[in-house]
Amino acid sequence: MKRDTDSDLDVQAHCRSLALQQIEMLTRIAEIGMRLVEAEGAKAIAQAERPEAGQAEAAAPRADAPAAVDHGLAFARHAQTVQRALALRSRTADRLCARDKADRKARRGRQRNHVTEALFALIWGAAESTRDIEEAEYRITEMRDQLDELYGDEEDRVEDRPVGSVIAGLACGLGVSEQWHRRASDWSDQPYPPPPTASTPAAIRKRRRAGCMS
Repeated sequence: MKRDTDSDLDVQAHCRSLALQQIEMLTRIAEIGMRLVEAEGAKAIAQAERPEAGQAEAAAPRADAPAAVDHGLAFARHAQTVQRALALRSRTADRLCARDKADRKARRGRQRNHVTEALFALIWGAAESTRDIEEAEYRITEMRDQLDELYGDEEDRVEDRPVGSVIAGLACGLGVSEQWHRRASDWSDQPYPPPPTASTPAAIRKRRRAGCMS
């Protein structure tokens, strides 16, 4: 039973949840610590402004009187607690941001590869003649430029969009929308089938040479 539970555990999501919980708790510690810092700071100021009161109490202490409190020392201790909490929170947040950035970069790269291979197959799948090959080569160049522009904009979280809609938009600009509509159900999500070998540039040229020889 434990083995099944462990296999279902999303480690990345669990670690992210723990990091967020830690940030929340450290923020709360810092908030409480600041309240104590402000309270002890006010008392320390008052104590510093009336040193004679403290000296009188020290000269004639009562047997049942509580020990004198050094509010300046208490202020410094609470301030250190706040500083440690803020430093730990900052490190935790930095690690979380780094993990999120790495995860986003990986997802972005996987999606770009998916989109590139899909569009490459769609473009070459439509090429049958010499003119088509020249047009396909032009479209491939256009495709690479469009992909560089799309995935080069870090502000655009394209990796969060459905891959099918990304391919559809690019296919429309490249003039292969018809081919995409025929393959959309196969290519919208991984895994998808590789392009037929008969539709590669080499296969097209080989087919043309065979036709000329016959």
